[in-house]
Amino acid sequence: VNTKIQRIFLGGKMVNAFHLAKQYKNKIETLTAQDIPAKLSSKDDAVNQNLLKEISLAHEILSLAEKNNVLIEFPLDFKIVTEYEQTTYQVSSVPDFNKELQLDLGPKTIEYFSKLIRESDIENIFWNGPLGAYDHPFCDFYAEGSIELAKLLFSRALANDKVSMVIGGGDTAAI
Repeated sequence: VNTKIQRIFLGGKMVNAFHLAKQYKNKIETLTAQDIPAKLSSKDDAVNQNLLKEISLAHEILSLAEKNNVLIEFPLDFKIVTEYEQTTYQVSSVPDFNKELQLDLGPKTIEYFSKLIRESDIENIFWNGPLGAYDHPFCDFYAEGSIELAKLLFSRALANDKVSMVIGGGDTAAI
C-alpha cells in the first residue's frame, strides 16, 4: 500500500470490530460466531458472519497500518450501556462486549481527538459515518461525539482553505 495517510481516527460501530481484532489477534483465522461476545452476537447468522468479516478486515487494516507507519487512534473512553434503549450511561475505557454496548465516544476521547485535530497540520479528512448512536430513540446524548467533532472539522475547513473534507457513510448527513 502506497499511501500518505498518517492517522486514522476510529469511532462508532466500526471500532467494535477493531477492538475485537486486537483481542482475537492470535486466532483471527479460526474465529467463529461462537467467539462473538454476547452483546454483539445476533440470532441472525448472516449478521454474525458479517461481523466476523468486519473483524478480519479490521485485523488486516491494523496490520497494514503498522507496516506503513499509519497511526490508528482508538477512543480513550466510551459511553456504555447494558441495553441499547438506556438513556443513562457509564463512561468506560473499554466496553466488556459480553455485558455492555458502546454508544458514543466518551469525554476524554472527544477532547483527545479534538486536540489532535486542532494541533495537527491535517489537510485531507475523510469521514465515514457517525461516531455514536446519534439516532437513539430516547435521547440525543449519544450524538455528542459526532456533533462536537463535526463542528471542529467544519470550523477548521472554513478557517483554512487548504483543508478538504469528504463526508459520507452511514447516515452522516443527519448529523
